Amino acid sequence: MPISLPQLPVLVRDEVLQQMNFLEKLYLSFCSKRCLNQLKSIRDSTIIQTSIDFGDMDKIIACNEGMYMEFPKKMRYGKEYQKMIINGMKIRVKMKDGKLTVVGNFKRPKTPLLVFLEHLEEFCRFSETFVTLDLDHFTDYSILLDYFPFTNLKTLCIRSKEKSVPSEELNRLMSRFEVSEYVKICILNDKDFKLDNSIRFRLSDCLDIRNAVCLSPETFLNSSECSKIEIFGADFKPEVYEQFVSNWYQSTNQLLDYVSSWDKPRHEVSNFDKFQPMPWDAQRRSQYYNAYGKRIDCSNGLDIIRSDGMMATIIDTFISFQFYVWKNPFPTFP
Repeated sequence: MPISLPQLPVLVRDEVLQQMNFLEKLYLSFCSKRCLNQLKSIRDSTIIQTSIDFGDMDKIIACNEGMYMEFPKKMRYGKEYQKMIINGMKIRVKMKDGKLTVVGNFKRPKTPLLVFLEHLEEFCRFSETFVTLDLDHFTDYSILLDYFPFTNLKTLCIRSKEKSVPSEELNRLMSRFEVSEYVKICILNDKDFKLDNSIRFRLSDCLDIRNAVCLSPETFLNSSECSKIEIFGADFKPEVYEQFVSNWYQSTNQLLDYVSSWDKPRHEVSNFDKFQPMPWDAQRRSQYYNAYGKRIDCSNGLDIIRSDGMMATIIDTFISFQFYVWKNPFPTFP
């Protein structure tokens, strides 16, 4: 049963709250508006990293607090579930072994997960948000477009095995989010879905796209300020890679580390002659590029040097395009 917060002096009350773990504070916040208001007093010191999954079963995971909340869409509940009202929604809640299971009405405009997020925002701050969207078990995009409280995300993962995904809604959703670190799009079987040309990525980590037929040349060219770009199944003409290299060559881009693109077979390779490419010279750089611990043999690549001295290696074949920027020409390996 939820406990009532005793009438304690402010300093003592705050010390008691600080001793409670996140799940205990969350459960306490359900008791009454007064309890929730008291918890608001420590909002600035309650900071959580949150992983949010939309799919067969919606989930919220407070990563740094080791707490797990699940929201099953179809489930029978027994006496162990307590009736509660959160932000106007009638729900049933069970807390056991660090896990909170919530059963509510998924036919409302807001799902139980979204109502919970609103509740959490009242007494804690979200430092980083990780979102996973399983399109095979999610259909109501208007819920996220209208009610999802976050636009700035750390990571975004979108996956589907279906042969058709709703392009317009998904592009609207992608346009709404600002992702800072990592994006993975794994839409394996829809050959018609295309990311809108206006979408661009600027990521401190990786743009990872499987079945990259959804990636237009414009979006690829506008994503050169990602640290890493890994794409599979691209269908670009040689001129697209030539333009990508030209954009980097004429810029002062310090963010890009590498591009790895495995393509559908091409009939010809790109022409990089205008950049005065040079074969590998062991005096100029190492044979192996350090791709975050992975050794990449660049002995067959062609080197180009930008006006600011930054060097990159191009490895272009009929089935792949690799581009490695040598921020350290002689990297060390563990």
